[in-house]
Amino acid sequence: MIDNRQTLENALAFHGHRCWASVAGVRAGLAALRDLGVQRSGGRQLHAFIEIGEDHGGMCFGDGVQYATGCTLGKGNMDKTPLGKLAVTVVERATNRALRVSYKPTLQKRIGESPFMVKRGQGIEPDGIPEAEQMELVDLVWKAPETDVLSLGEVSSSTATGCPRPWASCPAPPATSSPPAPTCAWWATSTYASPARATNAEALRRGIALAWRKPAGHRPTQRVQSGETSLDGRHRATRSGTS
Repeated sequence: MIDNRQTLENALAFHGHRCWASVAGVRAGLAALRDLGVQRSGGRQLHAFIEIGEDHGGMCFGDGVQYATGCTLGKGNMDKTPLGKLAVTVVERATNRALRVSYKPTLQKRIGESPFMVKRGQGIEPDGIPEAEQMELVDLVWKAPETDVLSLGEVSSSTATGCPRPWASCPAPPATSSPPAPTCAWWATSTYASPARATNAEALRRGIALAWRKPAGHRPTQRVQSGETSLDGRHRATRSGTS
């Protein structure tokens, strides 16, 4: 069995460079697996709703989550709900259980002042920065106490979202280049909303709704919940677009 440190190293190799947001994504994904009591999804046992936007840091976080959980855009068991947050809700399809994990901005000042981020702010590519400075930033996020970097919700049933059928009996969406026809009545009638505070169930509800019903002209909404990091600048101590 691959240990967590090996998972981190593999994830960073998959991502292409070492950065704080990818490490945060790996930690979020591994924490979700641990608290749900599940293994990495080799097939479509798990489904993830990731709340990142189009910012570079958000996409780095997304790669970390994808590698850690096995929920990937390519396999079709990840949906992107563009709220501009470093957060993910992971659902176990067979049991209908869900858990939301978000990144906390506790370390952002130290991250921004790190030699790695200073050089990134100067336009130096990640792999052009000395390896020791890369690893200093990796270890800062990786070795920090979990309570300093992650906010974990409670494991809850996705039936609380209002979907009348459990995930186990809702067919997986077909592979298609356009949004598929909803496979249950609740999906067909749900509408997107972004409440000021999200529970696991609310995050899952809005994730399903937005995944299949993107309104014309929709632009990502970026809001900050207490103790979470957004990439729109409210909690940004660094250039969040570089990592």
